[in-house]
Amino acid sequence: MSLSGWIKPAGVFLVLAAAGLTGCSAERDPSEVLGPSEAGEVVVDAVLMVGRSFPDILVTRTTDPAHPWNARSAALVGATVLVFENGNVHTFAHDPQHPGRYVTLSPHVILPHTEYRLSVLTPGQEEISAVTVTPPKFDLEGSVLLAADGETVLQELEPFGGVADPYESNRLVHGVGLVEALVEENPEANYQVGIFSLDEGSDFVIDVSFLDEDDLDLFKRATSSPALTDTDGALRLPWAAVVFEGRHLIRVFAIDLNWFDLLRSFPEFGGGAGFGGNTGDDFEKPIFRVNGGIGLFGSGSADSLGITVLPKDVE
Repeated sequence: MSLSGWIKPAGVFLVLAAAGLTGCSAERDPSEVLGPSEAGEVVVDAVLMVGRSFPDILVTRTTDPAHPWNARSAALVGATVLVFENGNVHTFAHDPQHPGRYVTLSPHVILPHTEYRLSVLTPGQEEISAVTVTPPKFDLEGSVLLAADGETVLQELEPFGGVADPYESNRLVHGVGLVEALVEENPEANYQVGIFSLDEGSDFVIDVSFLDEDDLDLFKRATSSPALTDTDGALRLPWAAVVFEGRHLIRVFAIDLNWFDLLRSFPEFGGGAGFGGNTGDDFEKPIFRVNGGIGLFGSGSADSLGITVLPKDVE
């Protein structure tokens, strides 16, 4: 499957700002997603990654987009935040240095195939809850550079943890061949892919001479795909998503239903057209699998590939 419709700007994780749902972009006006009538809704934001420790949980409120947003005033403090897992209760305490952020000292590592239940009780006795079931531990089954015919293998790419440095071994000329990550054939699995340019300040690998200086700011060093399904065992990297030279980290995420539904219902993350969000607009709220509030309490499992992108004139 070709990863068409990549979005910029992005990281992979969704940042649910208290001013409204902004994706990973500080450029998006919150009024485009949530109208004034929805100010005051509780927003939760946390993604559990299999094999890693608990993340911090952000708990905030939406604010009226007609007024300037302030992180401190939007933060929800004094809440009781718990996560339940296999009979265990993990307590999250508010971090006074970061309003709205709740942290835990639990050494617990997120397990695959496990249900985690979030419970938030606000000082005003509002109850917010969400449930995620973590995906299986995910590992790439390999990655290759294919010829233009999409079938002939030109090079097997070095994985992380192998005998060689993947950034040294996987030196690829931009636009030459097709990079394909191999995954288990599973019609029920859903994915998202992120590409991160690691060499801050590296030059463009595409021709930008015809663009104004202001236009260059539109190119970000992190991009992500829409939600991907029915992969037929392979995810193909579109060279159009890579605009800088140097080292790139490609992260492939197997994602849970909560993450998937938010991606597919929010066009900005799926490469679709934008939409309005004020009362009276032709607007559908993204799918938030959060009871009593909005946001994302989801989970995923990830594996990575490292490549170094070279300009075509190195041939």
